[in-house]
Amino acid sequence: MIDEAHRSVYRKYKAIFDYFDACLVGLTATPKGEVDRDTYRLFDLETGVPTDAYGLDEAVRDRHLVPPRVITSSTDFLDVGIRYDQLSDEDKEKWDALEWDEEGATPKPWRPRR
Repeated sequence: MIDEAHRSVYRKYKAIFDYFDACLVGLTATPKGEVDRDTYRLFDLETGVPTDAYGLDEAVRDRHLVPPRVITSSTDFLDVGIRYDQLSDEDKEKWDALEWDEEGATPKPWRPRR
């Protein structure tokens, strides 16, 4: 039995699963159908079609979970942004070295050092 079957277990243990002749059961709240991490393929299933599913609404009705609550928060960075003069010297060098397009749009991806 594999819990959290969508994580690194795919690459790490696939050879072991292939070697042993045994029933394989995988549990995950978030199966993946990505090329390099296809949980469905690992368990010989059609991508996107789990053998069983237990959704959030059903789990709330059965009182195994509570409904999610939205919590809104913010930071100064999100509210007012960051100014060039607040960047470290290292980040200023990185910013100045970026290639800009003709419209002057911010190059992507760029993130200041934390």
